[in-house]
Amino acid sequence: MRFTRANSDRPDFGISVVKDGDTISMHFDLDQIAAFRSKFGDEVFVEVATRYVEERADALSAHGELWLWKEAVRAHVMAPL
Repeated sequence: MRFTRANSDRPDFGISVVKDGDTISMHFDLDQIAAFRSKFGDEVFVEVATRYVEERADALSAHGELWLWKEAVRAHVMAPL
């Protein structure tokens, strides 16, 4: 399983942040998240996904949403596999 760059709209760990016009959306693929967590562990998931949302927030100038995106990433670790 490869990790994609922050400017990709198809990350392999199950979270993506995309911009469509004026709207920025965060999407979750629960199956990909579970597969990634099973293979690499919760700590790696949080680190990779947090780095991704930080870089996407910077790229999209969406700094006001960053705290919420980080909370959403951490919430998926609290969810059972």
